[in-house]
Amino acid sequence: MAPIYTSFRDVPGVTQEEIEAIEELKKQNASFVYGILFSTESFYDQNGEINGFTALFCDWLSKLFEIPFKPKFYKWDEILSGLETGEIDFTGELTAIDERRKTYIMTNAIAGRSLKYMRIAGSMPIAYIAELRPLRYGFLYGTTTIDDVSKQYENNFEAFLVDNYAEAYNMLKSGKIDAFIDESSGEAAFDIYGDVVAEDLFPLIYGTVSLTTKKQKNEPIISVVQKTLKNGSLQYLTKLYNLGMYEYRKHKLFMSLTEKEKAYMQKNPVVKFVAEHDNYPISFYNAYDKEFQGIFYDVLKEIEMLTGLGFELQNDNNTDWAVILKMLEDGKASMVSELILTPQRKGNFLWSQTTILTDYYALLSKSELRNINMNEILYMRIGLVDGYAQTELFNHWFPDHMYTIVYGNFDQAFAALESGEIDMVMSSQNQLNVQTNFREMPGYKANVVFDYPFESKFGFNKEEDILGSIIDKTLRLIDAKGISNQWIRKTFDYRKKLAQSRLPWLIGAIALLLLVIALVLVMFYRNRKAGRRRVALQNTILETMAELVEYRDHETGGHIERTSKYLKILIDELLLRGLYRDQTLSWNINQMILSAQLHDVGKIAIDDSILNKPGKLTEAEFEKMKKHTTFGYEIIERIQMKSNEKEFLDYAKIFTLYHHEKWNGKGYPHGLKGETIPLAARLMAIIDVYDALISKRPYKEPFTHEEAIKIITEGRGTQFDPVLTDLFLSIAERFRVSG
Repeated sequence: MAPIYTSFRDVPGVTQEEIEAIEELKKQNASFVYGILFSTESFYDQNGEINGFTALFCDWLSKLFEIPFKPKFYKWDEILSGLETGEIDFTGELTAIDERRKTYIMTNAIAGRSLKYMRIAGSMPIAYIAELRPLRYGFLYGTTTIDDVSKQYENNFEAFLVDNYAEAYNMLKSGKIDAFIDESSGEAAFDIYGDVVAEDLFPLIYGTVSLTTKKQKNEPIISVVQKTLKNGSLQYLTKLYNLGMYEYRKHKLFMSLTEKEKAYMQKNPVVKFVAEHDNYPISFYNAYDKEFQGIFYDVLKEIEMLTGLGFELQNDNNTDWAVILKMLEDGKASMVSELILTPQRKGNFLWSQTTILTDYYALLSKSELRNINMNEILYMRIGLVDGYAQTELFNHWFPDHMYTIVYGNFDQAFAALESGEIDMVMSSQNQLNVQTNFREMPGYKANVVFDYPFESKFGFNKEEDILGSIIDKTLRLIDAKGISNQWIRKTFDYRKKLAQSRLPWLIGAIALLLLVIALVLVMFYRNRKAGRRRVALQNTILETMAELVEYRDHETGGHIERTSKYLKILIDELLLRGLYRDQTLSWNINQMILSAQLHDVGKIAIDDSILNKPGKLTEAEFEKMKKHTTFGYEIIERIQMKSNEKEFLDYAKIFTLYHHEKWNGKGYPHGLKGETIPLAARLMAIIDVYDALISKRPYKEPFTHEEAIKIITEGRGTQFDPVLTDLFLSIAERFRVSG
């Protein structure tokens, strides 16, 4: 993180007069005294050196002006008197207001601070006291804090002024004041006592501090720093401030650790843990990004930064919860991403004291299921997940329930819910977010929410009490609640990612086809009599595209070859019998049969996880699969726009877009009905289904020829054109031989 300016001579707008004045200061001063308070910005680290934002800021000033700025601790009243006597050259503890600018030379803000109130841990809550009497607040004498609070709270409190933090603590302990209000940096001054808690003051009041001097001869320093602020250095100083706060949190953690805990960290630099793959938003495996994500991992990163510990995952993204829990219990892992406290688990594990998230137990169902009353749960089919607290609790509440099915994980349970095997899944309200927010699958709801909250906490092996203590102390320094809220409010939209993932295929396919078509056109226009050569190259175009589809889905490739053969058989018989003669007279049969190879070309734009899924597609996945018809149409349309090849590509568009339409209007993508569906597509619909039935697929074994014929017969007049169905059935044996 390089500073924006490294020399005062390079600062935009610096004058020659200022440069000469600073050079003179360098001759007169071996160093500058920078007055500081003991705070989150200034503290002694474990090596006895001053650390935090102040140290980083002084280092930057020292390099910028080539004069050492040496931070030195003072009490608040001593800083004010030190500026007056000249003992202190600079400070960054004062807020620039008009009244002070009459006395001091000050820059604009170099850092921002919120206001906090400090009170004795375990004392009566501020909100409760306010109901009984006016609050008694303490403030540092001479600060602007009391003015800021008075404006916000309209003086609805008694104010007590103190000269320093030690006096403030004594008043807190004696009960003379209910709380001490100061800028957030003052929190560190109370760390030594161990019984003071600091909390944000609401509504939030935000203040700033400035680089300040009382000495007129130091005015060029203030002027140059002000010019850096006007030219972008505040962003750099903010980064320094954040780095300084990180160092403070590390320091505060180190000071709170016992010798046993420090020894544990030395001996165990890497902690083995296990984590769930389906517990959104705590811990889940994101198949799109191919990594574990969630609240747990964001918190874990913070723990790693503050402790220096490493964390090593011991399970993969397919490990079921029962196995994870066993690994934790057997000591193969020291901690787990979440462990809900239940009577059965108590005594076998340890839990963190800090709550990461609060949730409610719930029965989740499809949206179309009516709202279930509590007494109806007994006859509903309920899906449970092996080893989960939700399962233990459900069995405790409904010990005689006869219609439960136990699954290995929530993915299996929701698949059963989707297929209709069960009515509801025993889970939690947050599990609903897995379906709606993460998986983008609408159509689910929390049907029954039990008024029985549970707390999400980290779990530990029962022998890992020291590790648990270290993690708890670290969690107190992490905004776990803020991280949790970000995840709860987060939504996912993978439509863009899916589009991006399809883009290379679309571009590649289109580019290749355009190249081949360009060759066709060049040769065609060079020799208009070379009709046979043109047909041969058309075949090359179609074969190339078929190979692209086959590369994505080997089964689809074989399917393309077979359907072309079947289509020729069916068209020959159609012409022989004179059916639909008014439409077939205008057909170019050879062109049509060639173009049929492109009927599934849109599948090159479908994600592999859907195209080659071994099981049944979910409702959302099927919706995405259905789009292969329109994707294919768009690919061919784009090729057609860039070429003069119209006829055989017109046939290809018909096959691609309409071959999944049904006679009764319940097909896709447009829901066409009867003879509004192009005749060529009605022919393709029959042979497409026939081949799909007799072929092995990732999700099914092949049907026999007889079974396929029976299914097509049942689709006569609903799925298929009845006239064409009768035609197909009359020559069905020829398809068995051809296949």
